[in-house]
Amino acid sequence: MEDVPEIFVLLVSYFEVQPHLLKTEGLFRIAASLDKIDELQVHMTMGNYSYLTQLTSEPHVPANFLKKVLKHMGEPLCSYDLYGRFRDLQDVQDQEVKLNRLKEICSMLPKINRNVFIFIIKFFRKVVEQQEHNRMTLHNLATVVTPNLFRPFELTPNDLIFAGHLVETFKIMIEKYKYIFNLEGGVALENSSEGDSSVVGGAAAVEGGSSEGGQ
Repeated sequence: MEDVPEIFVLLVSYFEVQPHLLKTEGLFRIAASLDKIDELQVHMTMGNYSYLTQLTSEPHVPANFLKKVLKHMGEPLCSYDLYGRFRDLQDVQDQEVKLNRLKEICSMLPKINRNVFIFIIKFFRKVVEQQEHNRMTLHNLATVVTPNLFRPFELTPNDLIFAGHLVETFKIMIEKYKYIFNLEGGVALENSSEGDSSVVGGAAAVEGGSSEGGQ
């Protein structure tokens, strides 16, 4: 995708060429060896991208590395300027108003942030589609990924309180990404088997899966 850093394309491609790995239980929740994550980082930094092909039986390593990349970006994907706006959505009770305000906020994102959001959301939807196997429901996935996407310039105790609200915000972004980012086929609050929300079908059946772990 245009204007998406190569590191994201490579890590997502790792799963796209081996789609069975999306069924791995606890994907993005279960921690991987820190040594293996660091080793992957060294190889990726050196441009030795073929090293990924040696991890065909260790999907938790690229998954955790993807979270690490997101977490340690110079500025969070939500951007410091817009963090407060995302956070303040917690005060909006009307769901339609909240959705449209979220759409407005996302329109303010820098182009590259917007493109990366769209790119990883499309990928995360594929992860959630395999929830029957990987136990990663929409809620579970958003819980472990959101802290890597939304953070303020200076963390305060209150930000821990806001964390749960930001998880709910990212769930909406995953569900309604086409509408929020003005993509073809996007709908507002209507249900559609082909539209934004189809990824969450059947979530209730496995919502009991753990949402712990990850960073």
